[in-house]
Amino acid sequence: MRLPIKLDSTSNGEFEPVALPAAAREARRLAQEHVEHAARCVGLPRRSYLVTLLGAAATLTAFNRAFATADRTRTHPTSRQLVRRASPL
Repeated sequence: MRLPIKLDSTSNGEFEPVALPAAAREARRLAQEHVEHAARCVGLPRRSYLVTLLGAAATLTAFNRAFATADRTRTHPTSRQLVRRASPL
């Protein structure tokens, strides 16, 4: 299924595209599930739903959830750690 908002890497054929990170693959999977469920709820075929503004909104909502979850699972350095890395001492 093609989502209304592209998340995949692209190539003009001169080089191999970079593989999507795990968070992006999960975002795409979640968006597909979200779109299928939402289309059933409003009684539209999936393809018809995808060309509406609702299809784009459902896709962006799923992307937001997936990337927010991925960001929470990553460990971020504290400001003190960042200062230690930046100082030459």
